[in-house]
Amino acid sequence: MRLILCVVNCLSAVNKTFILKDFFNAQNLDFLGIVESWIPPAQSGALLELLPDDCLCFNVPRSVGRGGGLICVFKSHFNFRHLTPPLLVDSFEFCLFDLGPSSTFLGLLLYRPPKFNANFLADFTELLYTFMPRYDHVLIMGDFNIHVCCPDKPLVKDFFNVLDSFNLVQWVSDPTHSHGHVLDLVLSFGFPVTSVETVETAFSDHSAVLFDLVLPFRIIPKPAPLRWVRGLNDEKAAEFCAEFSFKWPNLYSSPITTDSFLLQFELMCAEILDAVAPFICKKTRCMPEPWISEEIRTLRRDCRKAERKFKTDRLQISHDLLRDKLFLYNEAVKRARRQFYSDMITSASGDQRTLFKTLGSLLDSDTSGNLVQSSVEICEKFCVFFIDKVTSISQVLNQLVLLLMFYQLGFLRKSLQL
Repeated sequence: MRLILCVVNCLSAVNKTFILKDFFNAQNLDFLGIVESWIPPAQSGALLELLPDDCLCFNVPRSVGRGGGLICVFKSHFNFRHLTPPLLVDSFEFCLFDLGPSSTFLGLLLYRPPKFNANFLADFTELLYTFMPRYDHVLIMGDFNIHVCCPDKPLVKDFFNVLDSFNLVQWVSDPTHSHGHVLDLVLSFGFPVTSVETVETAFSDHSAVLFDLVLPFRIIPKPAPLRWVRGLNDEKAAEFCAEFSFKWPNLYSSPITTDSFLLQFELMCAEILDAVAPFICKKTRCMPEPWISEEIRTLRRDCRKAERKFKTDRLQISHDLLRDKLFLYNEAVKRARRQFYSDMITSASGDQRTLFKTLGSLLDSDTSGNLVQSSVEICEKFCVFFIDKVTSISQVLNQLVLLLMFYQLGFLRKSLQL
C-alpha cells in the first residue's frame, strides 16, 4: 500500500495552525510529522484548528520547559496506535506508533535538541534495541540536528555506526536547513523509501521532507461510522397523526392492565413509525468550514501565486512575500473562525442544547486515535475501583447516620431533663 508522508520542523505550530492544515491538504498527505510544535500540554484549541477534515493526531508535548513537542497528523482510516514508551530519556523527544497489536510496522517521530548531550547515542541505541526486534518494518523520521552532510565529524561517524548496526538506511541527501545542512532525516528498515523530496517552506527555516512509502502489506481501513436516522418532517408527522388516530380506538377493544396497555401503546407507535418513517442508514460526512469566505479563498489563491513565483525565481524578496501572505491567510482564518463561533454562541444564548454542543466541539480534546485497549485486566481494575468507591461512600454514610442518631439521642435526653 502506498502512502505519502512528510516530516517538518515548523518552529511553533501555535501561530501556524491553518498554514499547516492547508499544507497537509495541498500536498495530499496521508501522514504529517510535526517537530517543535511548541503546543503546551492540555491545549486542545490549536490541535482542533490544525486537524484537517477526517484526520486524527498524536500530540506529545514537552513535559518540562518551553518549546519542543511532537505532533503526528494522519488520516483517520489508518489504524495507527500510539505506544507508551517503556523508557524515559532526556536527550531527545520521540513519539512511537504502530498499526495495531498484530502489526509488523513501527513508526518513530523524533526530535533531538541542538544542544549537545553525551547520552544521545546511548539512549537512541537503547530505544532501537528495545523495539526493533519486535517489528519487521521500521520507519524513523524527524529533526536529528546532526550534520550528516559532514561525515568526518565524530558524532556523525558514531551515528552512522549505530544505523549500520541496526541495518537502517538513511534516505535524505538534499539540504533541509536554510544554512545548507542535512538535519531532518528519514530512516527505514525492511522496506525502501521512494520519491524523497525537500520542499522549502516559508513558515520555517527547515524544509519539509516529502516521501512515498510502499508497505509490503495491506492496511485495512477503518469502516466509516454509520448512523441510523428517521427521515422525519412535517409531512411524515401528519401521516403519523392520521395513522395513530385510526389505530388508537383499537387499544380499548378489550379490558387490559396498565402495564399491558403501555406495552401495546409502544408497539403501536413503533409499528406506525416503521411504516411512515423507517430507519435509514447514513454515513457521517465531514461538515464544511462555514467561516471560509470569498475573502479567505482569495488570500489562499494569493498564497498559491506567491508560492509559484518563489519556486520560479528563488529570490529572497519572493520568499519574504510568500511568508507574509501565509501569515496573513492564517490570521484571517483564525479571525473568521473566532467570529463565527462568537456569533453562534451569542445567537444561541437561550438554547442550552446548542450551547453545549457548540462548546463541546470547541473544547473536545479527543483528537487522538490513541484509545484505551480493552482487556480483562482493565475491566478487573475498573470493577475493583468501582466496588471500593461504593464501599467507601457507604461507610461515610453509615458514619453520618450514627452521628445523627447520637445527636438526636443527646437532644432527646436534654429535652427529658428539662
